[in-house]
Amino acid sequence: MKSVSQIIIAAALAITTVTAVVFLILFIVSAGQNGSLKKKAAQLQAELSQTRNSQVFDGQARPGVPERQGFMSLLDGSKDEMAILPPNSFQGQKDLTLVVYLHGMGSTYMEPFLVPKDKTVGQAISEHNGAVVIASPNYRGQSAWCNEQAVADIDQNIRSLLQRFPISKIVIMGTSMGGCSALAYSYLAGDDIKRLLIGVVAAEPSGDLSLLYGKTHSQIVKNGMIGAFGGPPEAQPQKYTSRSLLNNTDKVPANLRFAIISAKQDNVIPPDFQRAIVNTLKDKKFSCELIEVDEQHGVPAASAFVQGLDYVVLGNSLR
Repeated sequence: MKSVSQIIIAAALAITTVTAVVFLILFIVSAGQNGSLKKKAAQLQAELSQTRNSQVFDGQARPGVPERQGFMSLLDGSKDEMAILPPNSFQGQKDLTLVVYLHGMGSTYMEPFLVPKDKTVGQAISEHNGAVVIASPNYRGQSAWCNEQAVADIDQNIRSLLQRFPISKIVIMGTSMGGCSALAYSYLAGDDIKRLLIGVVAAEPSGDLSLLYGKTHSQIVKNGMIGAFGGPPEAQPQKYTSRSLLNNTDKVPANLRFAIISAKQDNVIPPDFQRAIVNTLKDKKFSCELIEVDEQHGVPAASAFVQGLDYVVLGNSLR
């Protein structure tokens, strides 16, 4: 005879609507107050999530659905993944743009394919430009801040894509931690990758990580930076400085264009940080534009990323 958990799982998988699945999970929890039933509910939710993921990542390329590519890091043998959305149109094209998206802290490589809700970053870019490959590395998980291991993995991921697609130019993109990391990667990338870099689209970044640590009101951000760099700025000053754009502009390729997206209501990485980046880059004679959105901290509207991409690829002023 089937166990109670097997019957529950079979019934849940037979239900096709998300509402019904949620109802079933809540029913299991509320039906009994003991730990055993709650554990069964948690296991059921995990298995359902795994089933949904396997349906999305089944190895079949479909329009708008990213592929999942696993890899083993050449740096230390760690296993990780990245998501890849091939170009919409790939008929004889030999001049593709690679957009590398770096997710925010606490998120994963699926970020650009899940948010914002109305139209995701990946969907908007793919619809706007059919000759773009979108890749989202996990770059060592939820809180790496472009440390040494993260940079090595991003380099490795990009090189694998260069072997697969006829890519002629690369744009680095990211939000929050990912925006800071995108700025840092512009000068930390391997020399072979730097030669293909044309621009950076960074949303809600800081160009000075030590200053961010001291002024942010988010303890979560501070804890994430401590975990990535092995301590606060006073204990690891070199690591914070080496990942801060404003301390390393002399290492940035002179040809790069920067689009900086700033959320006017951001109280995690306030707009002043983005204005400081734009002012410094312009003083250093880099092409740079500020894109302001009337939003709080988070992944901005996809249209802002599309505007930024157009600027760094085409060089057209947004004003």
